[in-house]
Amino acid sequence: MIRIESSSEGRARVIGALEASALRALLEGANGRGITLDLTQVYAAEGAAVRLLAELPPERCTVVACPQWLALWLEGEGRELSQGETQDTEPTHSRPEPRRNQS
Repeated sequence: MIRIESSSEGRARVIGALEASALRALLEGANGRGITLDLTQVYAAEGAAVRLLAELPPERCTVVACPQWLALWLEGEGRELSQGETQDTEPTHSRPEPRRNQS
């Protein structure tokens, strides 16, 4: 789910899974204006959504408060795009489970 922050122009918060269809709809609704995406509450992401974010120029979309696992994935997608590589699969990743003490 993507929630538009009414207190802040052009800012949206993604809650739950980052989905390509919701991200595309948000970008279309922005009518070419730049948006800021708060990804604090993202726990899963579609591969297509991550690739879409990685392809966007910084003036079109700024990502803030991105979980580390997702930031690393975005970084990897950015490297692949710059090297001209693509994947045919559509992976979905989620936040790793916290480690539990085995005492």
